[in-house]
Amino acid sequence: MAALSETESKSISLILGHPGPGPCGPAPRVLAATTAETFASGPIVTKLLLVEDHDELSEFLSRRLRRRGFEVVIAADGAAALARAETEQPDLMLLDMNLPLVDGWTVARTLREQSNGMPIIALTAHAMSGDRAKALAAGCDEHHAKPVDFDLLLTQIDEALLRREEMEH
Repeated sequence: MAALSETESKSISLILGHPGPGPCGPAPRVLAATTAETFASGPIVTKLLLVEDHDELSEFLSRRLRRRGFEVVIAADGAAALARAETEQPDLMLLDMNLPLVDGWTVARTLREQSNGMPIIALTAHAMSGDRAKALAAGCDEHHAKPVDFDLLLTQIDEALLRREEMEH
């Protein structure tokens, strides 16, 4: 569900929530609109770049995320992730850390070196105590250990997008 509030300067804020299935399917996930004119042009669907080399997990996550209204772009290795991040301009990246060609640690560091402020959530089978700190040090905004807890992942996505939105304003 999204709630709107209007301030005296006619800017509009959009508060993200987990949309449930409605009579016409899931509501689109949207980013905050900064002006009435932007909002009037229609919702801005959140684009996620899912970087995962295991086909079954990639298909499972992309299908569930699309059902929640996200636009999902997929990359199966680190080199493709860097290319897609540049060409697709996603709002957020879900990044497996153990990837072929270029690993996720390098992808995150490279994006941060390029001053790319896109939120990155590390998806990793590493659940050891130091792994979260290692992912954050590499440039990730959050860490999510596999197996994926989908409800927690949705919460992490919302929180990362809201933090980015707050930083931009």
